[in-house]
Amino acid sequence: MEEQQRVQAQSAAVGGMDQLKRRGLIGGLAALVASALARTTAKPARAADGDDLVIGENNQAQSTTQLVLTLGSPATTLLKVGTGGGASIGVLGHGGIGVKGEGGTAGVRGEGGTIGLDGEGSIGVRGTATSQEGVQGFSNSGVGVSGSSKSDAGVLGSSETGIGVRGSVGLSPFPVPSNVGVLGECQTGIGVRGHASSATGVLGRSISSNGVKGVSDSKPGVRGTSQSGSGVFGTSGSSPGAIGFSGSGAGLAGLSLNGTGLWAKGETSGLAAQLEGNVVITGDLTVAGANFKSAAVKFPDGTLHRMYCQEAPEPWFRAEVRIDPDFAKTVDLSQKYHVFLQPLDTKIKGLAVVARLADRFIVEDQAGGAEGAFSYRVLARRLGTRATRLELVNLPATIPLEVFRSQDDEGVIAPGGR
Repeated sequence: MEEQQRVQAQSAAVGGMDQLKRRGLIGGLAALVASALARTTAKPARAADGDDLVIGENNQAQSTTQLVLTLGSPATTLLKVGTGGGASIGVLGHGGIGVKGEGGTAGVRGEGGTIGLDGEGSIGVRGTATSQEGVQGFSNSGVGVSGSSKSDAGVLGSSETGIGVRGSVGLSPFPVPSNVGVLGECQTGIGVRGHASSATGVLGRSISSNGVKGVSDSKPGVRGTSQSGSGVFGTSGSSPGAIGFSGSGAGLAGLSLNGTGLWAKGETSGLAAQLEGNVVITGDLTVAGANFKSAAVKFPDGTLHRMYCQEAPEPWFRAEVRIDPDFAKTVDLSQKYHVFLQPLDTKIKGLAVVARLADRFIVEDQAGGAEGAFSYRVLARRLGTRATRLELVNLPATIPLEVFRSQDDEGVIAPGGR
């Protein structure tokens, strides 16, 4: 009996507790409803330092505000916002992606007194866009986008079929190309310019094509200027250092107002110049030093032998004493040839060539019986030649000075030059 009363009492007590719980829940719901009604009728005050953030309101703070994830040790700062009154960092984000923004115009935009947007990580800043620039930088007076690295590229641009890095000043007059690593374009200025204090300003390298190529519709494709050195300098290990080609004009032209238009020098056993084809010289030809004008004449056995030349209206050759067999191989002695005699003794009053044969000639003294020495010179036509005597020569057109001036857009060639 006592056991039954104890159980009933416990049941009654439990029932009383349930009623209290229900009454507390109803009171809590009523408080929440009242709080909600109060929010719709009264505008809360702005948060101050130490207060909770109020969504939809301008939360002001006099110190840095940050969102910290306390799970784990140490705690991780997810979002850090500076006050704008001298704080070094406006927004700081940490994570696999520190800060990610998605927007119709700009995903992330940073503005600051020193650095608008600063990123640290495997990739400091990465921008991806579907149709416009992945990363765009703008500055009123400084650098729009600046990259620096201690050991690698400060700024790297890559593209599969388009343009890796593009620099523009104004609108380009040409269509946008493809498969270009670096593109510089400008309407009136300089598309690409390189500066260096002691090394190379611009360097181009290619394994199988042109290292540097310049193309122009009306001006020089490549132009080099120097105050005291060479304007253009070309070197090669085994090929020509510089090659000039033209379909109808001069392959290589040189002009100097007061110096030498074209100068070449061969060191040791090399040649200063080698010309294949006809050569026209307008002006004087001077051979200085112990150098002679000569021709390499082919012998019947195919070997070439040097024959020294002299000026004459026809191509005659010179020999001494007798008609040498080697000399006879180079001239046509079946035709009339000339023998010039020079007495070397006062006893000789006069000499005459009385016979000219293919292998010899006979000289007699007019007085007869005179004795003494004489010298002679033999002139004969070169074998295999049919040169016209006093042939009329028509010189080719020269390159006017105006042609050089038309290619000079920097005024290097003075108007008063010849």
